[in-house]
Amino acid sequence: MEQNENLANSVEENATDLTPTVTRKRKRDPTQWKRNVSKTKRQAGQEYQSLKTKEIIPEKKEGQQMDIFYMPIVNTSYVSTPF
Repeated sequence: MEQNENLANSVEENATDLTPTVTRKRKRDPTQWKRNVSKTKRQAGQEYQSLKTKEIIPEKKEGQQMDIFYMPIVNTSYVSTPF
């Protein structure tokens, strides 16, 4: 009889140990994501690491412009005449 009581007590103790604890998921913080960090640095003209090539892109200097490729202007006033 004592063995049954001891067994019942040990089962109850183990059941209380297995109760789920309250946990919380990690809250997302988009400001810390690599993609968004490099985006804000790029927009601010600061040095950042490229996500695709992992290259360090240098900081933009004040007054520095991007390379502009020359594209000739095509005459758009040409109108085909109907036959």
